[in-house]
Amino acid sequence: VAAWDKSSGQVYAINVYQPAFGSHAKVSAEQIALGGDTLAVLGTDRALRMATLSSAGQSLASVDSSARPVLAHLPPDAVIGVAADNAVYVAGGGELRRLTAGVAGAPHVTRMPLAATDKLEMTTVGNVPVVMDVTARTLYLPDAGKMVALPRADTSSAIEVQHPSPASDVVVVATTRALYSVSLATGGLRTLSSGHSGTVAAPVQLGGCVHAAWSSGTTGTYVRHCGQSPSSSTEQTFPLDSSNPNLVFRVNRGEVGLRIPPGALRGTATPALPCSAVWAKPLQRRRSNASSVRAPRRWPASAVRSGSPWPSRPSSCWDRWASGSPG
Repeated sequence: VAAWDKSSGQVYAINVYQPAFGSHAKVSAEQIALGGDTLAVLGTDRALRMATLSSAGQSLASVDSSARPVLAHLPPDAVIGVAADNAVYVAGGGELRRLTAGVAGAPHVTRMPLAATDKLEMTTVGNVPVVMDVTARTLYLPDAGKMVALPRADTSSAIEVQHPSPASDVVVVATTRALYSVSLATGGLRTLSSGHSGTVAAPVQLGGCVHAAWSSGTTGTYVRHCGQSPSSSTEQTFPLDSSNPNLVFRVNRGEVGLRIPPGALRGTATPALPCSAVWAKPLQRRRSNASSVRAPRRWPASAVRSGSPWPSRPSSCWDRWASGSPG
């Protein structure tokens, strides 16, 4: 597990069972990705550096800005992703590069049927990489060799591909207006939910369920879709005090939660949102030994113990997220 403090440019290795940061490194990063035991950092110098978190001491020296990069002179539009099998992918400049942390040799490079200058996003579903061409509004599935365009009727200004997830048959994409799933094998597209507006959060999927959220003015909307039929979706709305706050999903040890910025949630009698300013209540729990968490950049001052980077007890939200214990 790792945390990235963007304000200070520090990346920390974290043992979630101990109230302290471990090894850390100074980075100047455009993007950071974590998958399996591998942490990948794409620097502002267009260079890629990697570290293996399961190694002795969890040293992050190899991702420090002063460390020698694994790849350099990457395209300016490059994006990265790390799969569950520790494969690291770099998409950009019309090419997809694949390499593995700790394995010497040149990366495996393949051409992508995407414009070299288009804006890209990337995610992984288990061991499967997925590239989103935001400019062309098209998903590229390298393993299947498929290109999947979003519906022409959806002219949304924003597109968010899902956060990295465990293995699944589909990848999930949310736009300002709708939520879609795309088969990783066939490229078949399904609309899971529609009729939305406002600012869309990057969706997540876990244990056969998909989670998505939108904020529109002072109203937030949460959608959970499980199963194959359209009736498998449930939708909840909740009031917000701030207009269009940045809603962010997090997944940790088989739980899904929705982060709401401090001061953005209005009232206390809202569905599945008792932790107001810090975290929304986990919306789904699945028994799993897997652990992947992206810690928020900062915790509210009232929740931080003097001399420690972790929130002090009692903090039911933090206890669930840090230890994976039942909430």
